[in-house]
Amino acid sequence: MNSWAFYRIPRKAKLFLGHAAAARQDWHRALACFSEALTLVQSYGDEAGRGVVLGNMGRALLELGRWDEAAEALEEALRIHRFNGNAPAERICQERLAELTARRNRPILRASMES
Repeated sequence: MNSWAFYRIPRKAKLFLGHAAAARQDWHRALACFSEALTLVQSYGDEAGRGVVLGNMGRALLELGRWDEAAEALEEALRIHRFNGNAPAERICQERLAELTARRNRPILRASMES
């Protein structure tokens, strides 16, 4: 087994743990797992994997209400997916960015409707 295969095992494990935490809506734990996975993909120069992890981090950050960080992660993931021609992942990032915009603007809309 080559070193690339050994790298993929811990990355996948961290992603699966992050997805499991997200399924429980434990967004802090999910973000921690995705952050560890990001460190791994960056250490191996895996740009496609980086896009996947950033997309997942963006979702966790979105759920935590960390809008600016979520936007940054999702926009970078979108750029990577576009470059790699990953249309399904690109669409997911676009949907999450739209959700982010809607959530950011929700308090503003409420305030304007109350006036």
